[in-house]
Amino acid sequence: MALKSKRPLPAIDGISQLVADLLGRECTAQKGGRFPSLNHTQAALATYVTDDGKIGAFIVCDIRIAASLGAALSLLPASRSQQNIQDNALEEIIDENFREVLNVLGILFNEGNHSTLTLGPIYTTWKDEVTKEHRAMLRGARLRLDMDMNIDRYSNGKIAFFCK
Repeated sequence: MALKSKRPLPAIDGISQLVADLLGRECTAQKGGRFPSLNHTQAALATYVTDDGKIGAFIVCDIRIAASLGAALSLLPASRSQQNIQDNALEEIIDENFREVLNVLGILFNEGNHSTLTLGPIYTTWKDEVTKEHRAMLRGARLRLDMDMNIDRYSNGKIAFFCK
């Protein structure tokens, strides 16, 4: 069976439902304004790769939603998430949990008849890992969906999905 060449973006409802199911709490998402430049915001860039290592999609999260997703997964208090936001960095447990959430979100790119994508490297601005090449990849994405997300009792933030 031939694979489709153009991967679609996941639907907003599917994204918020998956996050709500994973975290066991209400999550709302709506189309939002364009994600700020990675030059001007603390953010994480997750890559999703094919079996041969080619990047097929990305998710970018600001530090507010990254800290909220990571803390909520282990039921850590919102105050702990807030401290990570104020520190402009994720502590180890919240970072590990956030990476697991990104891993699960990857299934949203694998709907339909496309090559499978898996979570690849994750780069963060707070560790100075995001390069000019990463920024160029985002600018060159074929499709993008910018959203505002709110996780019940945690900080709201911005998350964006990109397909090459």
